[in-house]
Amino acid sequence: MRIVGGVALLALDNPPVNAFSLALRRALGEQLAEAAAASPVRAIVLLGAGRGFSAGGDTRELGTPASTTAPGLSSHVHAAIEHSPVPVIAALHGFAIGGGLETALACHYRIARADTLIALPEVGLGVLPLSGTQRLPRLLDLETTVDLIVTGKRLTASEPAVRTLFDRIIPPEADLGQAALAFAAEVPAQPRAALVRNRRLVSRPTSTALVALRHRHTQDPLAVRAAVDSIAAAYECQDFYAGLARARTLYDGLERELAARKSGLAFAEQRP
Repeated sequence: MRIVGGVALLALDNPPVNAFSLALRRALGEQLAEAAAASPVRAIVLLGAGRGFSAGGDTRELGTPASTTAPGLSSHVHAAIEHSPVPVIAALHGFAIGGGLETALACHYRIARADTLIALPEVGLGVLPLSGTQRLPRLLDLETTVDLIVTGKRLTASEPAVRTLFDRIIPPEADLGQAALAFAAEVPAQPRAALVRNRRLVSRPTSTALVALRHRHTQDPLAVRAAVDSIAAAYECQDFYAGLARARTLYDGLERELAARKSGLAFAEQRP
């Protein structure tokens, strides 16, 4: 951690793609607490070391105990960010994928270089973007949310479809650290931005529309169907937490499926 002009700079540093391994989750949680308690810190900037912000969860840990050991990304790290007594600004470059993008969405503000790649590719790995299924509907319409999560497509931060995810887009050649410090200097003069979890849903689909949405995906793989159910929960549940709880149940079921598959493969490899 570095403190520059009252701004704490925290770097995600887990080469090669800053995956949120158990070790990184623990380190980030500790540094967030340390930065928030430091004086006179008035903002925290979260950056990625190296080529990008973060490519999300550590795929090597999927289906293993490390994946479910506290602190969890959605349940603990994101909560620590949201409850920070000073605003947390995500400064993105290179890529913000999966849990990397979800972590940025938990921050109070987001700035990004225009060519930053973003995506939520979890369904291709057999799971779902847990908190992404609840935060995206509060920033994007239903159609765009489903498209991003179901297809896992990659877009750049400056594309119109996702431009509303960010508070500021800077040129690809801009100095991200300096831009983040400049943005942080503006923050105290503004009313604190509403956390994404507390924002109104962009779309208001009817129950009939949500039934139709599920029906369109009945023949898709289990992870896709679970992701669609989780997105629907954002509209059907009374608040963010209730939707996240339903998404968590679906995510945990997919995790058990992956764990059982890994266990079966390990057993098969050990047979003579």
